[in-house]
Amino acid sequence: MGYHNLPKDFDWKFYISFHKDLSLAGIKTEKDAMDHYFNHGRSENRIYKEDKEYTEEEFINIYKNFGILDKKEKKRLIFINHYESLTGAPILLKELIRYEVKKKEFDVWVISMKEGDDISWSEFKNIKHKHIPGNSEKDKSNFIEKLLDPDLIYSNTFGSIIFSKYFKCNKILSSHDNRSILEYMNNFKDCRGFNKIIVACNNTKNILLKFGIYSEIVPYYMEKKEEDYSFDGLEGEDFILGAGFVSTRKGVDRFFKIAERIPDQKFIWVGSFSEAEIENNRIIIKGNVHYDFPDENSNIKEFSVYESEIPKNVKFYGLVTSYKELIKIFYKCKCFLMVSRDDTFPLVVIESKLMNKNVVNLKESGDSHKICDSGDLIIDKFDLEEIERYLKNLKPNKTIFNESLSEYLRKNIEINRNKYLGIIYDSR
Repeated sequence: MGYHNLPKDFDWKFYISFHKDLSLAGIKTEKDAMDHYFNHGRSENRIYKEDKEYTEEEFINIYKNFGILDKKEKKRLIFINHYESLTGAPILLKELIRYEVKKKEFDVWVISMKEGDDISWSEFKNIKHKHIPGNSEKDKSNFIEKLLDPDLIYSNTFGSIIFSKYFKCNKILSSHDNRSILEYMNNFKDCRGFNKIIVACNNTKNILLKFGIYSEIVPYYMEKKEEDYSFDGLEGEDFILGAGFVSTRKGVDRFFKIAERIPDQKFIWVGSFSEAEIENNRIIIKGNVHYDFPDENSNIKEFSVYESEIPKNVKFYGLVTSYKELIKIFYKCKCFLMVSRDDTFPLVVIESKLMNKNVVNLKESGDSHKICDSGDLIIDKFDLEEIERYLKNLKPNKTIFNESLSEYLRKNIEINRNKYLGIIYDSR
């Protein structure tokens, strides 16, 4: 079985020789190197090939047009974004940054740890982490701290801690991470250097408490307007929708089981194939014990591969890079299935309810069930028979903009945004 999503230019000899801890850990062969990169190295942002690195002079020449050499006239805030993607944590961070840039309380910069499919990050003074000179994360952070002299670091998700933990100024950590990510990263000790930690839900808060780490819950907010959801002349369709990275954590295998029970119903899944691929109408997903929490009788095991025939009534839409296109898909669906094994507060549920869609929501999938209503199916854990009964009895609902939920979100925008801003201003 191949290594899905392994970079084509992966240099295993360089990978082992460059990262001295690997040979000390007994990693010596090509297979060892690929196993380590797939299961650990990619999430740790490890260099996997010999590439030209910028010198300090080259870096300054590249970024000087952003004002990197300008005199510091106000306090400087650096937001560290783990991934330039169209997913929940970066979307929320971007809205917060936009608001702060307008307020002009700080000189605002962004450092992107990993590039993705969302190019709109270029609207900010944005530094690519890969361009920062230095042989280690500590070297890179020391260079930035000396060059930009930040007064405050806002580190978004546990994935950015490997870099942000070395800054000596005041630091805030905002965690949108679910249980499996927290346990996979296993860098709880690095949290102790942050002045304040923000989390999205009770599940995350309780996990951190087990390690003696205190955090504050700040609910998500979304700055949405009714005109964002206006599609004149667009008709609804009779399909059931699922969304997210194509993975077992997001419940693609559960989605299949539901579809097999209702063969005359169309099912569509929207999301990236970064962890999966399709061969001859079979889906192949790399399993990982840190990332997946399989059902008791599932065939998913530690470091195994989940492989299955794709039901005939299931179609994959693929990655959507336009937010307007994504909303249009939600607009047209009949019902949204939230069947993740592990999540915090998925924004897709908010999007569904804003358009008055029915939702199947599991409490084990995070706190998003709190905005669902009596017409939705809310259950503690995955129950195939109960979900089947609900979907078979479900009548298509008219797609309308949900004014009551919209008003709820509008009221909470200012409240929750001010909580984020209050934490930032108190930490400067």
